[in-house]
Amino acid sequence: MNQLAAGNLRAAIELPLAATIGLAALGGMIEFIAIVVTLADITQQLQSFSI
Repeated sequence: MNQLAAGNLRAAIELPLAATIGLAALGGMIEFIAIVVTLADITQQLQSFSI
């Protein structure tokens, strides 16, 4: 809001978008790590079942 009040319309639009994109990327990386860890655990359990 400070950027908009100062008349800097471009920064008022770009800064929140950049923050949103950054948070979405961070969330995606965390989700990817969780999936990889889960798949590793499942693989390890399946290997322990083999004779």
